[in-house]
Amino acid sequence: MLVETAKGVVPPLDELKRKVLEIHKAGFQLAIHAVEPIAVDAAASALDYAQSNFPQPDRRHRIEHCSDCPPELFEKLTRLNVNIVT
Repeated sequence: MLVETAKGVVPPLDELKRKVLEIHKAGFQLAIHAVEPIAVDAAASALDYAQSNFPQPDRRHRIEHCSDCPPELFEKLTRLNVNIVT
């Protein structure tokens, strides 16, 4: 789960990327809770990192909530084939 703070997202993006890649490589589908754009963008960046380093185009990762998603961020999620569960 991502937690938004005044200083950004917890866990920090580098740590989130490492964890997401580890889970992705293990063959699991990820479900990341993210509501605000900063958290959704961090989740998308971590998923992009995982797919870039270990391509698995059939993996159906998802972001839970994604309540506030500007059009450019939605386009990024679409390109990554990320499912949004509201």
